[in-house]
Amino acid sequence: MLDTDEMIAASVMEGHNVVLATQTVVQSCKLLVANADQQLKEAAAVKLRTCALLVASLALLQRERR
Repeated sequence: MLDTDEMIAASVMEGHNVVLATQTVVQSCKLLVANADQQLKEAAAVKLRTCALLVASLALLQRERR
């Protein structure tokens, strides 16, 4: 993946102006942040499901001990 400076340089070399190149970089960064945010939400959901399974497993273990 290109870093920010490389993306701007590539856009400028393709004939775009620096403002357009910077807008392209900003849009790319927004997409990366949105993707990271979605992954965090999914990880949090997995954590909650894992905790729920752990609680259920512990409850079953306690029931078997009685």
